[in-house]
Amino acid sequence: YIIIYVDALGQIAFLIVFDDFDIGRNHGCGLSNVDELMCWGDDTWGQCQAPNGIFSHVAVGGLHSMAIGAPTTGACCTGNAV
Repeated sequence: YIIIYVDALGQIAFLIVFDDFDIGRNHGCGLSNVDELMCWGDDTWGQCQAPNGIFSHVAVGGLHSMAIGAPTTGACCTGNAV
């Protein structure tokens, strides 16, 4: 998956290659091609506060983001009570 951001002048500002991504109600997260977790969008509940680390899968819901790390670690960014 490739995300291309084009500025107001129609110029490519940056390009990100994602191996995996998911989109929620008002935010999204993706794993870059170097397994870095990146999140964007509404961060009202902390759902875009991506931790550092190496991850292999990402899943996004309405107010939360989850990622599976390597080999068996996980991370959750959420405003929901867990």
